[in-house]
Amino acid sequence: MNLDRPHKIIIKNKINETDYSTYIFNVTPYCLKIDEIGKNFLIHIEEEDDVSKNNFFSTLMHEVKNPITAIKGYLKLLELSLDETDGRRKFIYNSLQELERIEGLAKDILLIYKSINCNIQKINLKEVLEQIFDFYEAEMKKRNIDYTLCLSDDVNVMGDRNLLNILFANLLLNAMDAVKEKGFIAVRSTPLENRVLVEFEDNGEGMDEYIKSQLFTPFFTTKEKGTGLGLYLCKKIVENHGGVIYFNSEKGKGTVFYIELPFVNES
Repeated sequence: MNLDRPHKIIIKNKINETDYSTYIFNVTPYCLKIDEIGKNFLIHIEEEDDVSKNNFFSTLMHEVKNPITAIKGYLKLLELSLDETDGRRKFIYNSLQELERIEGLAKDILLIYKSINCNIQKINLKEVLEQIFDFYEAEMKKRNIDYTLCLSDDVNVMGDRNLLNILFANLLLNAMDAVKEKGFIAVRSTPLENRVLVEFEDNGEGMDEYIKSQLFTPFFTTKEKGTGLGLYLCKKIVENHGGVIYFNSEKGKGTVFYIELPFVNES
């Protein structure tokens, strides 16, 4: 039994010679010490491997997405059948917004579980960050957001390219939301002794003490359409790459996120 991860404990309470009532608990290895179990109980401990969990959640999210897509389609057809002045259109609009929020939540939950299993390879950090900014450059121009990149050359990290793209895209989108329009974003990467420090800085509205205390808490959000899992996902990705993430923010003056990742020493 692998004691480095949670296990599922199944307890079956004997009702008669052939029937049992079943109770399932997810427990940590520290909970597995059982001194005495009555003779009318059967105990079975299952170890859930990461691949099985990822397959389960991928299937689950797929099954959630399909009916949501159908419901959204029907609501949009219903919306088209109503006159522009019909007051019922607002109910359709609100329903569509909630469905999109559920979709976003399902997507984030799946990404959190996928972040457990990283497809590790050597990645050029400057290349990843430049591609992220290339992708969002048009949107930043539309919002009159200026940005600057000060990235060290030839800094390689061992990581999952897709997950690092999600990490840095989330941080950039958060910075864009914070500065709103006519703001400024700066990203820097600096090699340290055995790791690289990446800084995402914005001159947005900053955060008060309460928001800062809750920032990485799952389902906490200050955004109208947010799921509250974006920064929690960022933290999971960084930690599963052997790094750390932290921040400094002052209300009215902006925010800096710091990400430290182990890098590949080419010498």
